[in-house]
Amino acid sequence: MPILAAFAFFGLSACGDSSAKNECAGVTCETPAPYCDGETAVSYASGGTCIESTGVCDIAGVERRLDCTARGETCIEGFCKPAPLCDADSCAQPEPTCVGATNLITYSGAGVCDDADGSCDFAAVSTTIDCADDGMVCNNGACETVELCGDGACAQPEDTCEGTNLITYSGAGICDESDGSCDYAAVSTTVDCADDGKVCQLGECVDEAVDLCDGVTCDAAPAASCDGDTAVTYSDDTGVCLQTDGSCDYSAKKVETDCSADGKICDAGACVDPAALCDGVTCDQPPAATCDGDFAVTYTANDGVCVVADGSCDYSAEEVRTDCSADGKSCSAGACVLTADHSVNAGDLIITEIMADPAAVTDANGEYFEVYNTTSRTLHINGLVVTDKGSGSFTVSVTPEAPVEVAPGEYFVFGKNDDLATNGGVNVDYQWGSFTLTNSADKVILTMPGAGTNPDVEIDRVEYGSGTGYPAVTAGAAMQFGSGNDFADHGDATLWCNSTEPINPTDTTPDFGTPGAANTPCN
Repeated sequence: MPILAAFAFFGLSACGDSSAKNECAGVTCETPAPYCDGETAVSYASGGTCIESTGVCDIAGVERRLDCTARGETCIEGFCKPAPLCDADSCAQPEPTCVGATNLITYSGAGVCDDADGSCDFAAVSTTIDCADDGMVCNNGACETVELCGDGACAQPEDTCEGTNLITYSGAGICDESDGSCDYAAVSTTVDCADDGKVCQLGECVDEAVDLCDGVTCDAAPAASCDGDTAVTYSDDTGVCLQTDGSCDYSAKKVETDCSADGKICDAGACVDPAALCDGVTCDQPPAATCDGDFAVTYTANDGVCVVADGSCDYSAEEVRTDCSADGKSCSAGACVLTADHSVNAGDLIITEIMADPAAVTDANGEYFEVYNTTSRTLHINGLVVTDKGSGSFTVSVTPEAPVEVAPGEYFVFGKNDDLATNGGVNVDYQWGSFTLTNSADKVILTMPGAGTNPDVEIDRVEYGSGTGYPAVTAGAAMQFGSGNDFADHGDATLWCNSTEPINPTDTTPDFGTPGAANTPCN
């Protein structure tokens, strides 16, 4: 930290006089220049006061220190100023990107940053290519060839009506490789139902027409959309109900506008100038911190760049990737934390309660099962696979990535539905997807996949049903491992019983169980 000091010439008189002298004679205390001490602006009101005994200028009393961060600013050359909106990383060259199905926008360099608002102008370095000119589509920032006649192209259509005509199909059509169009001439047959005094409805000739439009109101035209660079809109929401199938026809109100005729592109059903997609876009909400393996991915500031091609925000210049393993740490929820043993091993997690047949609510809403952490460690159960007797299963995962934790000595509830209002009042910690607890006989198996070539590890299982020794499934009552028993004996079916504790005591006909809490004794 620079401190300016002036020193006066110090000497002895010819007569050897050693009395104190004023060393400030001829000394001028100049005001030091302001400077930055990190994000603290340091300045001086004056040059200070000269100390007679030393000739040094004392500036401590005139120093002023200002924390720029407290003002939401940054220190520049000794002064707190708003952070510049444009720096060396501003308006970096974007990656090629797709707009719509066919437009590819490429960039030859960085854009020009506007110091006034930090916006980027890429007009001079951007080029728009219509991939459709070469019979291609835009995908992942490149023009790619489309297989127009792949599997499923020109599949056999459903029989349909056109007025009184019934059109039937005996097979798939022939696909034209040049444009992907389908020719059904060889497999289609047209019959006029009126020849037999009938009418055509729902792909059939019928004796008497049914009013398929009874109660149908056609007042909601499709949303505006893009067909390549053609904007598809509708002049109003009034459609016509078709008696052939009861659907609404808005074709008379359909408006198609070729955006490319004005040098524009189609976005969300409107013709827009590519650069206009960033109008009003403020890129100040970077993604949440995440983990990529043992790398913590964070963002230094809220200064994203709007990509003129599609109006999205690019925060790549603000992204910071930290290798947590370099310090012997691991990544958790986007932060480097001290590595701890959160592994799940056989017996660490045990099943203690199963509600297979709720009565207060439907099975689809109220099924659940409970597990208990028998260890003194916090377990991370991400990746745990739960399977049943058949083919049902689910894997524990959350988005964005974060540890799914079960604290030491705590209960954890898996459920089909986590809505307290519809699941019978059960506090569900993790909601599964497609998985069902059968009412008659089933298994609940917990497995942790092995890392690399290591085998999978079965953590616990319960198999209930006839001949297993476990209580029979009773509507409205969860089967439970009775309290007061050693958790090591939880696999002993004779220590299980049906719960008698109401989940919601205020209900007139409650279900019975203690999800997320200690079970009641089994008598």
